[in-house]
Amino acid sequence: MSYALAGERVFQNFWGISSEDFYPQFACWRARGFPLEESGKECVNR
Repeated sequence: MSYALAGERVFQNFWGISSEDFYPQFACWRARGFPLEESGKECVNR
């Protein structure tokens, strides 16, 4: 297994989603100021 695939597997095990899905979600939460009342929910730009 390549290091990149192993790293992605560890990432998915830790965060529960792929890095490809994580970064857009993180950018969305960052743009919205990390609202704590919505933690654990999928971020949707409004």
